[in-house]
Amino acid sequence: MAPDTHRDRPWNKSPEWRAVARAAILEHHAGRHLLPKCGAKLKSTGEPCKNLPSPGRARCRLHGGATPRGDGPAGWHTPAFPEGLPTGKPRSDLYKKRRRWKTDERVDAMTPEQKARYDAWQASHAPGSAAKRAKRRQDRDAARWLADLMNEHPARTPHPRQARKPRAERTVEEMIRDRIGVFG
Repeated sequence: MAPDTHRDRPWNKSPEWRAVARAAILEHHAGRHLLPKCGAKLKSTGEPCKNLPSPGRARCRLHGGATPRGDGPAGWHTPAFPEGLPTGKPRSDLYKKRRRWKTDERVDAMTPEQKARYDAWQASHAPGSAAKRAKRRQDRDAARWLADLMNEHPARTPHPRQARKPRAERTVEEMIRDRIGVFG
């Protein structure tokens, strides 16, 4: 049976592991005095705070290092998270990365025929939000309608002496067909 946590592993209980861990801690603390400090005044003692500041900030997380500030791409209403801004979505970036890895593995294992079908499907199904896809579909339909309208009646140049209807009586389709106005 597998161990429940990393603490239950035999290596973590060995004297060698303790020696390695102690050496790493001592090495970290040996250079700690060179790092910048928070410096905020402690309420309890009045002495300066000796904690390390939050990444990119001058104060530690206890003294305002995690509060929003005005600069940066997100602006004032952005708290400083140690791992960056959360996505706010239930599926994490790691989940998406794992899913991408699985897809890549599946595509690598495909036969040439399956790969050709997969590539054809990818080419015909453009990514984007539902609104963007709907807009592209609407633009395609409008372009098809306009092409059909232009091909329905061949373009002809009216004779200058021919009487034309006044512009107010012409429909948009007629104006497009006769290349009158902004369409000409």
